[in-house]
Amino acid sequence: MKEYEAVFIFLNAEESYANGMTFVKEQFKKIKAKIIKDEDMKVRELAYQIKKQTAGHYHLFNFDADPDGLREADREFRLNQDILKFLIIRREEKKNKKTGRKKKSPDLKKERGE
Repeated sequence: MKEYEAVFIFLNAEESYANGMTFVKEQFKKIKAKIIKDEDMKVRELAYQIKKQTAGHYHLFNFDADPDGLREADREFRLNQDILKFLIIRREEKKNKKTGRKKKSPDLKKERGE
């Protein structure tokens, strides 16, 4: 399993946000992803209109998932009408300058309680 970070922008309406969040969490459960961080970033103005919307409800997830399962979830996210946009990136491990070994980024250690 690899670590990922995802930001979702949902329609501004509360009902759309609730439906979208339920859908996203169901997809994560379906692919057996382990959610590390789940942060509501509130409603924000968009830099440009998306589907005739000027504001969106942002939500951030950090999670561990299998890359193969994530491809199918990505397809499902694209088809959902409550999601305006989303971006999923793989979190990379940082290398220690002295030893050349990979180490976890400090913010992830705090989140996991290490």
